[in-house]
Amino acid sequence: MEHGFDFTPVLIFLTAAVALVPLFQALGVSPILAYLAAGAIIGPHVLGLIKEVENIGHVAEFGVIFLLFTIGLELSILRLMNMRREVLGLGTVQVLVTALLIGYGAHQLGSSIEVAILIGGGLAFSSTAMVMQLLAERGESAGRTGRGAFSVLLFQDLAVVPFMALLPLLASDGSDIGTALALAGAKAILALLVIFFIGRFLLSPLYDLVARTHNRELFVATTLLIVLGTSWTTGRMGLSLELGAFLAGLLLAETQYRHQVEGDIKPFKGLFLGLFFMSVGMAIDLQLVWTQIGTVLLLLASLLSLKCAVLVLFCRLFGFPMATAVHIGLLLAQGGEFAFVLFGFAMILGIIPTEIGQLLLVTVSLSMVLTPWLASLGAYLSRRLTPPLANQEERIQTASEDLRNHVIVGGFGRVGQTVARLLQNYNVPYIALDVDPLKVAQGQAQGYSVYYGSAAQIDVLKAAGLEWARLLVMTLDRHPERTHYLIGDLHRSYPDLEILVRGRDQIQSKQLRQAGAAAVIPEALEASLQLSSLTLKCWGIPPEAVEQALEEIRREDYAPIVALLAKRRKTTDK
Repeated sequence: MEHGFDFTPVLIFLTAAVALVPLFQALGVSPILAYLAAGAIIGPHVLGLIKEVENIGHVAEFGVIFLLFTIGLELSILRLMNMRREVLGLGTVQVLVTALLIGYGAHQLGSSIEVAILIGGGLAFSSTAMVMQLLAERGESAGRTGRGAFSVLLFQDLAVVPFMALLPLLASDGSDIGTALALAGAKAILALLVIFFIGRFLLSPLYDLVARTHNRELFVATTLLIVLGTSWTTGRMGLSLELGAFLAGLLLAETQYRHQVEGDIKPFKGLFLGLFFMSVGMAIDLQLVWTQIGTVLLLLASLLSLKCAVLVLFCRLFGFPMATAVHIGLLLAQGGEFAFVLFGFAMILGIIPTEIGQLLLVTVSLSMVLTPWLASLGAYLSRRLTPPLANQEERIQTASEDLRNHVIVGGFGRVGQTVARLLQNYNVPYIALDVDPLKVAQGQAQGYSVYYGSAAQIDVLKAAGLEWARLLVMTLDRHPERTHYLIGDLHRSYPDLEILVRGRDQIQSKQLRQAGAAAVIPEALEASLQLSSLTLKCWGIPPEAVEQALEEIRREDYAPIVALLAKRRKTTDK
């Protein structure tokens, strides 16, 4: 019996991904390159197994949409406001200066003003999907490099709007571009305000209603409806689909359903992002690269070097240390996915000649292929440019100057590393301190935001942004008497700061609570409870009875922690 739907393209995609992704990961290479290679192999320019690249690209765009949605989920409106200097300042000058320089170069080489404007604008954008995925893989999203890169990428997503509005105007003669752009800007602001206020008041009640049904499928369907519905709305109003998804995530980040939503959307994001990177690989015309190899390499080198230089220059002017500026410059030097959209429409409308458009698309594709290696080079140079340990207090102050409502982790031993890893996994802004140079060097090499400094000194804690911190987590196990006095001083000087402390035993835990710690976790108690639990279960005591006994002990000894969590939950609900 024949079926109308052809599964062949789906099977080809899955086979290519299953074959290459594990191989590349075993070689220590980013999975992104595996998807790009798979796309190039199965695409129309090599084996020709998939020929309808344009249709695949439309479906693959869902990957970028879901990625921007999860980025919004991991932010909050307060944190976004704290980043406004980088978003509106650094992001603005990066796009404008890069577009002007590239556009001027294109015009000098013979392109018309219209074509030069589009080439400059299209190549000024970087790849949000590529960069944010790499930052997540390397655990650098919450660090200063991650925050700086994201600020630039966020403004680039906003800047897509006027460039997309320019396309029909440049295709026609005698249009008032200034007036049209002003109307497009006003429409964009109106759309953002409508989405923001509707989402602010409707999302929580909607999820409350859905959650009461206890229907997992309905919950997932609601999330997909919100993501795609908001993207469709911004698309209809002349904005980018990805911006709508980001706004939806940003609004949901303020609700109690954030983590469940993030877990539900993760499989969709991973699947469609893989498809997106494969579609980029399919766009690489290897025959064109070979016949125009000199031109392509010159364009590629010019693009990467110019964007990197502009980013490094303005990152320095905006107060980023040289190590971070170089890392961001190399991380964002590539072209982005919006170039495919912009140049594709420009070729359809006849603004950009097909041959030039193809060269630009191949250049952007190759620059994206090089991004994982550029990111690794940036991380290496960042470590080499990092000042010696003698200047660490200045480095701590520089790293924390744009942090607000963050977590300070005192101590980077096994406990501190576990806390930092979990904070990083959830993109919670933090800065960790330790006096062991080896631990600091190893932590920084693994992408942790850890710096050399004594968390037992108030001056060092102040350099880490103590005045603006939301939580202080002390994991120090040496000199408990110093920790006791430090907690007392901090509690008197910063009564609103919540201090969470690791304690050795019940006696020390009681002393630390009396000194002003909001909660103390006695590690000896938890270790003894786990060992006792295992002993009783091996003896044959029913697991339910064992867990009930442990719960009673925890209820008594962890009463202050339970009270703190209840207080925090009540504050969040307000």
